Amino acid sequence: MTVFQYVNGGPKYKLNESVVYFFSDRHEDEYFRVGDENSYISEKTLHSSCRDSIDPLTLNDLYQATNLCTLMIFHFDKLPQDLFLKLRLLRILDFSHTSIMELPSSVRNLKGLRYLNLSGTPVTTLPKSLCSLHELQTLKLKGCFKLVDLPKGMRKLSNLRHLDVDVARLLVSMPPGLGDLTELQTLLAFVVGKENGCHLTELEHMVNLHGDFHILRLENVSCSEEAKKADLGRKYYLNKLELQWTELQDGFEILQSLQPHTKLKELQIVGYGDAKFPSWIGDPNFSKLFSITLHDCRKCGLLSPLGKLPFLKSISISEMHEVEIIDHRFCGRDLELESMEYLRKLDLGTPYEDLSADDAFKAFPKLESLTLNGLPKLKTWTGMVEGDFPHLQKLNIFGCSELVALPQLSLLNSLQTLEVRLCPLLKSYPKDGLPNSLHYLVIIDCPLLKE
Repeated sequence: MTVFQYVNGGPKYKLNESVVYFFSDRHEDEYFRVGDENSYISEKTLHSSCRDSIDPLTLNDLYQATNLCTLMIFHFDKLPQDLFLKLRLLRILDFSHTSIMELPSSVRNLKGLRYLNLSGTPVTTLPKSLCSLHELQTLKLKGCFKLVDLPKGMRKLSNLRHLDVDVARLLVSMPPGLGDLTELQTLLAFVVGKENGCHLTELEHMVNLHGDFHILRLENVSCSEEAKKADLGRKYYLNKLELQWTELQDGFEILQSLQPHTKLKELQIVGYGDAKFPSWIGDPNFSKLFSITLHDCRKCGLLSPLGKLPFLKSISISEMHEVEIIDHRFCGRDLELESMEYLRKLDLGTPYEDLSADDAFKAFPKLESLTLNGLPKLKTWTGMVEGDFPHLQKLNIFGCSELVALPQLSLLNSLQTLEVRLCPLLKSYPKDGLPNSLHYLVIIDCPLLKE
């Protein structure tokens, strides 16, 4: 029986119904709260908690509860070495947001442990003995900012379903053999190791991953073949994918090989170092994609054609230092309007008005929020036609130090908020003015801008 079950839509869990029934049906003598004078402990006590700071010696009272299944401690600095020698039947153990710095190696005695929560603690490593807990289903390490290593024998945790490691800044690699845990449903972060570390190929058979997934240190991927073997296209239950390089380097073929399934909802790309993005970014077959973030892709000078993504609601583009123009290609059009006018003059039998509408195509049909931040070489923004951005409500333009003119904002009939900051060469508003729908206007550090 799985104690915790995955909840669709994010990294959340719910107790199995039978477990909920078990807790709700318990008798008073089955629960003991440490430090509570009205609470009593006995051999019948199954569940215990401690919410207040107490003397560690007080925990000795727990040793009477030889059948204790649940222990939750919320204020503590150090665990007694013999705690797990006395309480061998624990199944749920929660030390989250305490100050404990290490887990005693005696944790090996908890053969029936199903759930271990160390989230928000200052632990740096975990004992090797943890890998002998073959019944463990959930290991939560969320917000463990000082964590530098995971035990190498984690491949032995064959029943593990949820490995909740969201902050992996200090980890240099996942433990080797992690790919053996094919039943994993939650793996918030995967750190690619170097030659002797955990390679991206470990992900090949992890087809049950759900929710959010963050791959870090992609600069350690040796070739596109390794990226292909990660087989992200078969991770059908992923909703959000973040791909991150921590060292700026070429990675076109790597990113091209990391194409996820087309039902993905959120995509973030950080630290990508090539001059352009692969074609799958902007492919309209990604019909569920509603959010895209492109950050710190400093060498990339060409934005992907995102305009045909049918459900895209939010775009954030920041620290892309080589982007000089935003034009028709960003909207997903192949020809500039000037080229269409030239075709009309050749009398190909198609009116210019129809061509300019691109067969009634409206770029960014669902987009509500667009942020451009830190594009220091951006000079012009063109290619917008009537009907584009029909639902855009919020537009932020920050840190575009060479931008001299705003696009034709009067076409944005749904725009409510416009913020422009740190654009020192911006001289004027669009000649057609601002849209009547605008409610909130902020202009900061644009000294040349005149009405």
